[in-house]
Amino acid sequence: MGATLVSVAAANDYDLIVEGLAAMLGRFPDRLEVRDRILIGEPLAVPVDVVLYDTYGRRGIAADSLRALRADPRVGHIALFSLDLPDEVRAEALEAGVTGFISKALPAEQVADAVVALAADGWVDAWPLGHQGRAAREAHEDRREQGDGCAREAEAGVDGDVDVEVGVPDGTPVEVGVPVEVGVAVEVGWPGREDGLTYRESEVLVLVAEGLSSSEVAAALFVGVETVKSHLRSVYAKLGLRNRVDAVSYVHRLGGFRRRPEGPSAALAQPGEPPESG
Repeated sequence: MGATLVSVAAANDYDLIVEGLAAMLGRFPDRLEVRDRILIGEPLAVPVDVVLYDTYGRRGIAADSLRALRADPRVGHIALFSLDLPDEVRAEALEAGVTGFISKALPAEQVADAVVALAADGWVDAWPLGHQGRAAREAHEDRREQGDGCAREAEAGVDGDVDVEVGVPDGTPVEVGVPVEVGVAVEVGWPGREDGLTYRESEVLVLVAEGLSSSEVAAALFVGVETVKSHLRSVYAKLGLRNRVDAVSYVHRLGGFRRRPEGPSAALAQPGEPPESG
């Protein structure tokens, strides 16, 4: 008899994001059963062990959406899947019920291992060494002191390049590690990538197209205003755009930037089963 598979679903508003995550995680059928679509705020069709909550295109972490997921009895655990998360954001996520943090800098296999570790042990912090937040570490220490009894920190991988905290009931560290470069892994897709946009440029563009000012985009992505302006200039140059009006037009033309429609039929489709059109 084979090992029990961990069911996992990608949560985000963009088809390209959830489809990309589903494809990436689907490469590991020996450990994961992929449920590929969750629309935040709608009921799930089936129970899910882990929701991989992609922060792409969101203003902050959308804590209310996380709380809604956490309140759903069909959701086992929630992991934030992001490029970087400041301590204060991690603290907010923990308060909203998140029990895992998984970096987009990790290779696909390491992401899959982190998802399995979270389902088994109730906690995982799979982040490049030195980039885990203080808030997450302190919260994990609190869990230990309160008697969880299964928490153990394991620094795994070649030369210790990746630091992974997991809960391991028998005290055996889970090895989830290979050397990584801090940046979005090649397996992760994003809108505009085929036109040469970086992950950050894509995020800036989609938020600008929603009408956010540079300062609002900076607050949403936890970066400086000048960083946002620099990304925007790069976007204009790469795409041959002149201003924000052109940028909005580009986003509306490119299907990958389109948010998924809200509605019960889009809540959770089985792999290969598109949501019904309304």
